Amino acid sequence: MKKYTLEEVIDALLGENGCPWDKAQTVESLRRYILEETYELLEAIASGDDKKHMEELGDLLYHIHLQAALKKRQGAFDLEDVKNCVAEKLVSRHPNVFDDADDSIVNEKNWEERKLLQKGKSSLMDDIPDVLPALSKSEKIQRRASVCGFDWPTYEGPRNKVIEELTELDEAFSQNDSSKISEELGDLLFSVSNLARHLGVNSEIALNDTNQKFMKRFRLMESMVEEEGLDLRDLTLDQQDCYWVKAKNTLKNPLESQSAEELKE
Repeated sequence: MKKYTLEEVIDALLGENGCPWDKAQTVESLRRYILEETYELLEAIASGDDKKHMEELGDLLYHIHLQAALKKRQGAFDLEDVKNCVAEKLVSRHPNVFDDADDSIVNEKNWEERKLLQKGKSSLMDDIPDVLPALSKSEKIQRRASVCGFDWPTYEGPRNKVIEELTELDEAFSQNDSSKISEELGDLLFSVSNLARHLGVNSEIALNDTNQKFMKRFRLMESMVEEEGLDLRDLTLDQQDCYWVKAKNTLKNPLESQSAEELKE
């Protein structure tokens, strides 16, 4: 069977005798798929499976090529323009590498400064995509604010802010004010994201990892209960928690996990 390059494949798909689905797509209709492929790539990276990682990179690459091909047909730009654009951008933002500049260290702050200067934005908050997940968006907002020095010098600042916001949330809860509870909870999440940034942790990835960990433990707990002929919904919270601890211990150390009965003692 003849081997085709990705460019040849996309040209064929969009050609006169191509795929009806591909030919019906627009850059707008493809947005949801690009987002899905990005998350699938992140999951593949987390799995450590090189083959899966390669496949998901390929899926995302397909969408990049397809977007460029659609724009080429509109006479806007093509893939070479895309590659040249990003190459020029990277060169301009790394003068320490390409211009023998004195500032040999490119850190997060001056990277953001160069981006803003090049884009000619009037506010540090300009050009932050609304479609970003909330935690990722909060982190980007905080990075932008740090460009002008509006940031805590150490992690103790955001840590104390988390405690302060938690106290304010408790106060709102005690007043049974649903609007204020929502506001204070948002402040708390923003502060937690800021703390994560200061600790060098991506809050979006950290929360997703915890989601995966919880689901894995919960599925194991369900299996344990089912194996004993029980229904999880019929158990008390204390009994459920007993199985939860057992599932947690099993996943931590499968060879030394305790039985549910041992945990009750």
